[in-house]
Order: sequence, then C-alpha cells, then structure tokens
Amino acid sequence: MTGFQTSHLKCPKCGGDFDLVWLPGDYFHQAGIFYSIKCPVCKKRSQFDVYDTIVDPNTHHCEITLGPV
Repeated sequence: MTGFQTSHLKCPKCGGDFDLVWLPGDYFHQAGIFYSIKCPVCKKRSQFDVYDTIVDPNTHHCEITLGPV
C-alpha cells in the first residue's frame, strides 16, 4: 500500500489498541487535529491524534487493523 501511513491507537474508553491505516492528504489532512474514530474493540467513538502515533508497518504488528481510510 504505497503512500499509506499506519497509526497505532489506544482507546481512552476501553484501553483497546488497534492500528489505523490511512492516506495522508486524503481524509486526514492537517497535523495536530484529532479525529473521531469508532474503536473496533468497544464500538464507541473517541478522539485520536493520528499524526503523533505513526508507526512503521514493517516492524510494528497489531492484531486489529482498520482501514485503509
């Protein structure tokens, strides 16, 4: 998936962690902005900063992945 970024997110409501695969400049377009995303673990929406949580998908592995969005 060329051009995509992966962010590792932790839900503030349930503590569940997951990866979000997203395309910069498409849906997520401004650094420092939090996005409302539904947690795949508890199914509740929370605010996440996808820029400060970017990980290398070649070395980082998580059981739950959303996207690409």
